[in-house]
Amino acid sequence: MAVLGLVTVCVVAARRPSSGIRPSRDPSVRALTSTFVRGVVGTAEPLRAGATSVRAVRSSDADAIEATIDDVVIGVMGWPVDMAARYRTAVRRRRAPTLMVITERDREVAIGVVALEPLPVTDSEPFHRTVRIGLWMGPQGRGKGHMGRAVRLLVELMIGNDISLLAETAPTNHAARHVLERAGMVETARRVVRLPDGSEVDGIVYERFAPRFARRPTDHQP
Repeated sequence: MAVLGLVTVCVVAARRPSSGIRPSRDPSVRALTSTFVRGVVGTAEPLRAGATSVRAVRSSDADAIEATIDDVVIGVMGWPVDMAARYRTAVRRRRAPTLMVITERDREVAIGVVALEPLPVTDSEPFHRTVRIGLWMGPQGRGKGHMGRAVRLLVELMIGNDISLLAETAPTNHAARHVLERAGMVETARRVVRLPDGSEVDGIVYERFAPRFARRPTDHQP
């Protein structure tokens, strides 16, 4: 399976965070978190590992990103059928500043997408920034190990900037769970997730805290 997340980001509204994150409701705090993450993504040099590269999105990526969203991605994510067109429009109009694209090394065409949803910092830890990640690979990039390398690169970038990570996937998506666990993410919760198409599926929450906020998974269960 070349789709990692159950989350929908950038174009459609996000759901509540996992049990491990207690977000602030202060609009100014939320805005600062989003601005910080956009700055990290926008200024990052292309990340490379093996045959995989990850870089910030460009408006010229719009058509290639649309091509990555096939029936497999739509089915796993629970997206409406027009989601590919909605992403294309958002990218073309520069309205998806926290998207990153996965490419084959030394090639520019996007074959997969890393979608980052900034979550607000917590009231109890005002500098604890977190992103929820969703990733998918288009049909032309599947089965080549790009997903695993992309996740590890992303974790290094976020942790290096004191940003914690959160991801969700299905218990049956063993490939995605393996990718997350190899990147050092830890299962912290299980819950039912409602997808945009109205269906409900079992979900597993994985988190990795930046070192300054590290804790045992049991420390932040409800």
